[in-house]
Amino acid sequence: MTKSIFKISGTIGAVLCMQCFVAGVALAEGPAVSGVNGKIEVSGGGVSSPASGAYRIGGSIAVPLGDTFGFQGDLSIQNYGALAGAGAVHLFTRDPDLYLAGVTAGVVRSSTATLSAVGVEGELYLGQVSLEAWAGVANLDYDALAAVDKSGFFAMADIGWYATDDLRLSIGASSVLGYEALNIGAEYQVTSFDSPFSLTADARFGEDGNVTAMAGLKFYFGENKSLIARHRQDDPKDRGLDLFAAAGSQVTTTGVPTPKPSDFSDEASCEEAGFTWNGGEHANYCS
Repeated sequence: MTKSIFKISGTIGAVLCMQCFVAGVALAEGPAVSGVNGKIEVSGGGVSSPASGAYRIGGSIAVPLGDTFGFQGDLSIQNYGALAGAGAVHLFTRDPDLYLAGVTAGVVRSSTATLSAVGVEGELYLGQVSLEAWAGVANLDYDALAAVDKSGFFAMADIGWYATDDLRLSIGASSVLGYEALNIGAEYQVTSFDSPFSLTADARFGEDGNVTAMAGLKFYFGENKSLIARHRQDDPKDRGLDLFAAAGSQVTTTGVPTPKPSDFSDEASCEEAGFTWNGGEHANYCS
């Protein structure tokens, strides 16, 4: 039942993105980006399995390409028990009162694998609510020759509600190459200083029972404005960070299947793998 919900949400996300992209190319009046702007975010927390600390540092720069289009580049590093780097590029059109539509590509690199993804990205703005999604195809290439590479569908979708113009609460779901997760988040922009910044918190609940919880700060560069205005007039989400988090441990494992006793049919290889060889008059087997 849980997996069905994830797959349905992923399908909805893909449809939302495609509709936004088609509508956006035809109708966008811009400006897609209000001006050159950027952000830096730093977060720390922990993961439950295996239990360890976690951190992430990411930065983005968005620039207008005339009034109709915008471009954004993301770069980040993160360590959820294993270190990885990520990046993403966005090309999009946007009506800041209605929607964003575009194409986004992202990549995550760890010491054992490379995950790449490309797809359509879309956002719909409905008053104080934003519907956001990114969906397409992904490929996971392991370094180990014995590993089984993966390719297939990915999708992530979020519903953001701005309780005030400077407080956003969100809930979402993701599916990356068969790994599903739920996520919740909050962001509050502090405006009592000359240089506004945000307090952030989020948690992700994976289908394997793993939980990741993070809290941190986000610094914005550009015009002073409310949080909802930043999100709808300036830079889209950092999809490199999103891709790594949504993939779970797939990117940081070796990808080599765990040996099973049934994989071995002779005493030497069975015992070398750490199993016990059972020899008898009528049967020989590894256990």
